[in-house]
Amino acid sequence: MMGTPMQLAPDNQNNPLESLERAATAGAPTLAIAYLSASGRVDYAAPDPLDDPIGRDPSNRGRQDQQNYLLRMAINQIPQAVAMFSADEKLIVCNDAFRGLYALPARLCAESASFWEILGQGAAFGLVPVDSRGTDFARIREIVRAGRAWRGMMRISDGRIISTIHEPLDNGGWISMQEDVTEQHLREKAEMAQLREAEAESMRFSAAINNMNQGLAMFDAARKLVVCNQSFARLYNLPPQMMRPGTPFADIFRHRYHLGLTGRDEDFQTGYANIGELIDNRRGANGPVTMRTGQVFMVSHQPLSDGGWLSTHEDVTEQHRNAEIIRYLARHDSLTGLANRSTFLEAMTDAEARIDDGDILAVICLDLDRFKQVNDSLGHAIGDAVLTGVSGRLLSVLEGHGLVARLGGDEFAALVGPLESPAEAMEIVEMLMERLAEPLTVGNSTVSCAASCGIALAPQHGHDAHTLMRCADLALYRAKADTPGSFSLFETRMDVAQRRRQAIEAGLRTAIGNTSVSLMYQPIIALESGRVCCCEALMRWRSPELGMVSPAEFISVAEETGQIRDLGVWALETACMEATGWPCHVRVAVNVSPVQFHGHGLVGEVRRALALSGLEPSRLELEITESLFLADDAHNLEVLHQLRELGVRVALDDFGTGYSSLAYMLRFPFDKVKIDRAIVSTIAEKPETVAMVTAIVELCRGFNMPTVAEGIETEEQLEQVRAHGCDEVQGYIFSPPLPQSAIGELLRGKQMPAMTAVLQRHRA
Repeated sequence: MMGTPMQLAPDNQNNPLESLERAATAGAPTLAIAYLSASGRVDYAAPDPLDDPIGRDPSNRGRQDQQNYLLRMAINQIPQAVAMFSADEKLIVCNDAFRGLYALPARLCAESASFWEILGQGAAFGLVPVDSRGTDFARIREIVRAGRAWRGMMRISDGRIISTIHEPLDNGGWISMQEDVTEQHLREKAEMAQLREAEAESMRFSAAINNMNQGLAMFDAARKLVVCNQSFARLYNLPPQMMRPGTPFADIFRHRYHLGLTGRDEDFQTGYANIGELIDNRRGANGPVTMRTGQVFMVSHQPLSDGGWLSTHEDVTEQHRNAEIIRYLARHDSLTGLANRSTFLEAMTDAEARIDDGDILAVICLDLDRFKQVNDSLGHAIGDAVLTGVSGRLLSVLEGHGLVARLGGDEFAALVGPLESPAEAMEIVEMLMERLAEPLTVGNSTVSCAASCGIALAPQHGHDAHTLMRCADLALYRAKADTPGSFSLFETRMDVAQRRRQAIEAGLRTAIGNTSVSLMYQPIIALESGRVCCCEALMRWRSPELGMVSPAEFISVAEETGQIRDLGVWALETACMEATGWPCHVRVAVNVSPVQFHGHGLVGEVRRALALSGLEPSRLELEITESLFLADDAHNLEVLHQLRELGVRVALDDFGTGYSSLAYMLRFPFDKVKIDRAIVSTIAEKPETVAMVTAIVELCRGFNMPTVAEGIETEEQLEQVRAHGCDEVQGYIFSPPLPQSAIGELLRGKQMPAMTAVLQRHRA
């Protein structure tokens, strides 16, 4: 059996009946049995005469009955179940608690009841497992033989837990004491579970705070450490003794101060006092702290209700650096380190107040000439190096005068001032242009970084950022259009020109749909036969709003905006369609812009125009300019070969100006070379022009390429080009560009008298 140890006190242990008898003989008014309670304290059980169920006075009973009665009355006062057995395993006495524990009938509570029967009764009611009876007998015999007590617990069948003690007697018997400790056991179990849960919670809490990335420390109202985690210790390099609860905050702060891990702008006293003020005033604080080491910690102090505080600490140095980098990149160009567009515009806006106060400022817009060609021919790495080099040169001139920015690509800008006068701005720009005109060496390459520049002055040209930027852009556009590599100061007429350009751009969007564009044709005459061999298609535009617009004006706008693609397709299809009504020996020449070569659509567009019109491919002549070879040379050559495979002819237009080179004449066999009108116009006056024309003709003859002299306006010019070997001529001396109806009449043999007379005179 099992139970909380209990035993009779030594005075009553050997012969409780004799003890009771002695007490009764002595006339003791109260009989008591001393016993050890479950708590280990000595308690006493005494009979109460009033407990006699029939209310008899024990003094009226017989002596033996009285003794037995008193003994039973006394042990019944013991709350534990008590039973005494003799050496022959017979019951001597038991109390009511014992009888109730095992649900014993009266006969089994009588003296001399068999211990075996008592066990059997318990087994019968499911209170004692049957299989345990032999174990119990063996345990009792061992107790009696060895003379030592047995204590233990058992769980009976109904789930109760019984604390048991078997104590041997000198006469060979024993005393058994049992106590139902189920509630106590459950209470202790619950307490143990709570203790284990508390320990587990403590372990979880410890694991949680020690696995935090943030350092955590808690201090009490006396400014002493309650707890801190490993991250806090690592962050401030705390020795183990400083992590112990009770460590004064002042000691920890002093340790941090010696390591440079306190605020950069604070000495020890100031830093300690600042934190003390926060705590005393019960104020929380949260934010980055730059340490004297240069590290940045995110620190939070939060007051606690008991007067202490909880603080968290995290090293955010890397995040802080990254944030600074992000802020820097948000305001600077990543390649050059200059201010970017948004920073520049912000500075421009801020400058408006200075302008209103009377400051003279200059806004300079600048971009590099031919930078795209540098990128395409030498590669982006060289291009980036050029941009970086240009940035350095800009700073060398402008730093100290104002803000320099890269707006994107090869576009730069500067805000310069305050200036003494507008003339000072011009002096600065002249120095800048002179510096940029110097060739730039990048690796093994020497690159030109010349730039065009536009200047706007405040308050002369405007007071606000938008107006000044617009004026500087207009001045830049004018400089590039007039003379690349130059600078231009904004003038009001530039604004007028820009507004006209915008009107042209808007009008071109609907020009094809409203049939305001048309084609005119200028004949080209073969000098040997005197016949028209080809007609060049020339686009004309009569805008409903602007009136007649020169091709020199609208073609450049169309190329810049990309509208030339739609106009080019329309011109190609229209020219092919109208040429089908001409004599079979007359070709039609159509100009193709370099913009149309971008992408892979041109070959398909030509194929479609031929298919729609039914024109023989050999009667279509495409005129290209030398500028085509300045960019994406390989792609453009591939397109030219594909066009040749279609059967169309390709002529090189405007030869002798721009970037004339023999290299592309070797790489592609042109069907014709047209000498630019700018050369032809001076052939009658300048001997050097005669020499140039002669050289071009001889060169083309060597390549088996016919030559055409453009822009013939006088008979002297005609005579010179004929004398020096040109094959074909074109110009107003023969005919201006004519509409389709008029060119049709001319080609049908109804030649104009002027053309006939000129040809006859020069053939004579």
